[in-house]
Amino acid sequence: MTEKLIKTEIDERVLTIQLNRPKAMNALSPELLREIAKTLQGAEHNSEIGAVIIQGDERAFAAGADIAVMAELSEKEASEAQLYVEELSIIDRFPKPIIAAVSGYALGGGFELALLCDIMIVANDATLGLPEITLGVIPGMGGTQRLTRIVGKSKANQMIMTGEFITGEQAHALGIASVSVESAEIFDHSRKLAKDIANRPQLALQAAKASVSKALETSLEDGIKFEAQQFFGLFDTEDKNEGMRAFLEKRKPKFNNR
Repeated sequence: MTEKLIKTEIDERVLTIQLNRPKAMNALSPELLREIAKTLQGAEHNSEIGAVIIQGDERAFAAGADIAVMAELSEKEASEAQLYVEELSIIDRFPKPIIAAVSGYALGGGFELALLCDIMIVANDATLGLPEITLGVIPGMGGTQRLTRIVGKSKANQMIMTGEFITGEQAHALGIASVSVESAEIFDHSRKLAKDIANRPQLALQAAKASVSKALETSLEDGIKFEAQQFFGLFDTEDKNEGMRAFLEKRKPKFNNR
């Protein structure tokens, strides 16, 4: 019987997707990314899911894309196959918050998958990097774009052009991760944060995610206009009315995600 490429669990409105290729250190094959994308498509309209965690195991979040898949491809074959493009687009467009819980190795495509998530939590001793240059290629899953927007041109170029690795603590210091914790705490910390976020009002969460994502791809002027549209769009929701009434009445709000 073939072992599943991912393991999933729903607990207190949090969907956990655990990459499950331990012998390959969770290397991202097209099939594995396809399973992640398919799972997220199913979660998009599931009202019992408010947030998602993507994680690996203690040894590796994901130690890169599957080199064996790419090694024999020509430019024409890789381009025509649009390797990973559709799956990454589905993950990128997923409207609910995604947390990457990174322990062990997050290299190449694994690091790029973590960068694609909305929040990254890292173990202090995790190892992250984009070593594609050592294979004669460059990051091809958004790494050159997303990393540069976080750390700036100089540091991104240094990491990409040398293939150097950084620790989880360094990733936190550079602003790549929101927090770094002891490796023994990484999964519990990520679950606690995910459960907190999952129980926030969903329409506002999705508007917040869309607005922050917009900030990375547009001018400040256009981003502010988009934010205003999202902000005003929430004023006719039941959750906005409930949240503001509860504040004025000094009680805890009861959101219905409507």
